[in-house]
Amino acid sequence: MDEYRALPDDEQSESFLGENHEDLPQFTDRRPFLPVWVTKVSLALNVLLFVISGISFAFSRQTSGHSSQIVYSPAQSAVRYVSQTFAENGLSRYAADGPEADAAWHDLYAHGISVLSEEEAKQMVVRSYPWVIEGQPTYLTELAVYHQLHCVNMFRKHLLSNDTMADTHHLVHCIDDLREAIQCASDITPLFAQPNPYADEADAKLGPLLFYTNTPHSCRDFERVQEWARERRVPPGAIAKSAHENDVIHEV
Repeated sequence: MDEYRALPDDEQSESFLGENHEDLPQFTDRRPFLPVWVTKVSLALNVLLFVISGISFAFSRQTSGHSSQIVYSPAQSAVRYVSQTFAENGLSRYAADGPEADAAWHDLYAHGISVLSEEEAKQMVVRSYPWVIEGQPTYLTELAVYHQLHCVNMFRKHLLSNDTMADTHHLVHCIDDLREAIQCASDITPLFAQPNPYADEADAKLGPLLFYTNTPHSCRDFERVQEWARERRVPPGAIAKSAHENDVIHEV
């Protein structure tokens, strides 16, 4: 059996360090010191980067999401896209004459004039003129789609019911406005072509091919735009008074 030996006491244990133990490296609990200003600058930069990231994310959602507007519109929050198949050969309740068609067209743009807040008006590229309605200062606008529908309805009446109320200058203005609107929208839906069964007839004017529009189109959801306009509609018969010229009064 091995012989038991007592552990050395403190004095004896010092001999294990040797006589020159004071020359050994001494370890302390010190950490590198950073000036306060470095910490503050680092924190500020991190906060700034966080804010920039948030703005970039929000902007990317705005520009690549539902709204494709590069010019501000107060209605851009209502924009959503849907797939919509056009009526075959344009035969719908709008392509007709009579009281029912007149009522259908009236419903399309009867609420075209909308009320804006001052904040919305300030964001418009062309500043809205201030008005007073029922004693309240307000701003008015009309979405371009409603003016364009008004123009199309004028042509419908002129062609189908021999309506002569529209003067030639007004009709010419509408023609050019609709041309610009069509070019602005630039619908890139591919139309499918089929042989024209009437191409051999003497009075055929459409050529050997017919291009059909009754195919799915990528459209803005018109009903959502309608909802936006209905919520902001100026009360029928309301009197709008100029905020600058009290003698200018219009019935909206």
